[in-house]
Amino acid sequence: LVSGMNEREARKSLSFVKVQPGVPVMSRLVERVRSFEEVFERLGEEFLVQAKYDGLRCQIHKFKEWDFSDKEAIWFKHIKKEENGSLFEIKEGKSNVRLFTRNLEDVTDMFPEVVEAAENIDIESFILDSEVLGWDEENKKFLPFQDTMQRRRKYEVTDLKKQVPVRAMAFDILYLDGKSLMTENTVDRIAKLNEINTNGGIEITETRTINNIDKLKKIFNEKIEEGHEGLIAKQKSGGYLPGTRNYEWIKLKKSMMKGLVDTIDLVAIGYNSGSGRRKDLGMGSVLGAIYNEEEDMFIGICNVGTGFSDEQLKEISGQLMEDSLEEKPKNVTVEKGLEPDVWVEPKVVFTVEADEISRSKDSEYLSLRFPRLTVWGRDKMITEATSLNELEEMYKKK
Repeated sequence: LVSGMNEREARKSLSFVKVQPGVPVMSRLVERVRSFEEVFERLGEEFLVQAKYDGLRCQIHKFKEWDFSDKEAIWFKHIKKEENGSLFEIKEGKSNVRLFTRNLEDVTDMFPEVVEAAENIDIESFILDSEVLGWDEENKKFLPFQDTMQRRRKYEVTDLKKQVPVRAMAFDILYLDGKSLMTENTVDRIAKLNEINTNGGIEITETRTINNIDKLKKIFNEKIEEGHEGLIAKQKSGGYLPGTRNYEWIKLKKSMMKGLVDTIDLVAIGYNSGSGRRKDLGMGSVLGAIYNEEEDMFIGICNVGTGFSDEQLKEISGQLMEDSLEEKPKNVTVEKGLEPDVWVEPKVVFTVEADEISRSKDSEYLSLRFPRLTVWGRDKMITEATSLNELEEMYKKK
């Protein structure tokens, strides 16, 4: 969409984007900073904050048959029903609900409680941006990401619904009652979001206004204590720009209080067999790569061998074996000495923490010191992994 454009032209083009319920759009992304003070430098004296969840990004679309008429004219003439599955399927005479991930995957059937909650909202059409999280009813707290991801299955949904109930925490609204809200200011969209009465499987994220650093730190610590990753700080002005990452939306995570500015998302490009007990479990470590946007290449930077449970090692090694390759992929580069025992097709994004980002005097690329797995199988495209430029910026800010 924005190939060959400068940033100003790209932002202008994205400002004309309108949405239609039933057709997903790319999710708005966030930037990172190294300090609380930098948030004020980027966003000004007053801005909004919301909890930073560790869940599955989910667009919730609700529409009636008349909302879908334009897409029917565009798509149904060109795509056979057996080819498009349920993506453009509509239910006549009643509300339709569709759920989409940040990869635009339809996961409607996986979260029936969210669908039911959307159907019960007394509004004919809307698009909500949200995070779906597992919920521990007994202890009244959200579950870790890996527990939530158990729900991402097409089968045994009824049993999983009982074992891992979920809630969708809505934090933005892109469309309401026949009107696109994409170009409206964030503060105005959230005001409309707060007017919606929800129940059960959907809740509205609390949004607070910040105008001093002490208040920001206080709320940040509150969210960390509640088990969240931190905060998302948002500029009050500006529309919803699909697929855009800039300093209008900033994430503040607990990892910034450590040596790293943030956790890092890597792409699995190979694995090592390991020895002893690890060899029996299928592998010893995974070779992770960052993404070089300019050259469309993945750069191997470190082996990750800690943070895995035995069960994870067995499951992940089986998954990687299925994706194994005879030779190094053409879009992968690795320095001598870091080559894995087995190459794999770059498909899986995983998240790591590390003690620090380092650069060896003998190496062209950065590396991670003592990396450890935090989450395997993020809901991200491989090109959304941490980029070379991002890692360089994190290294400069450390």
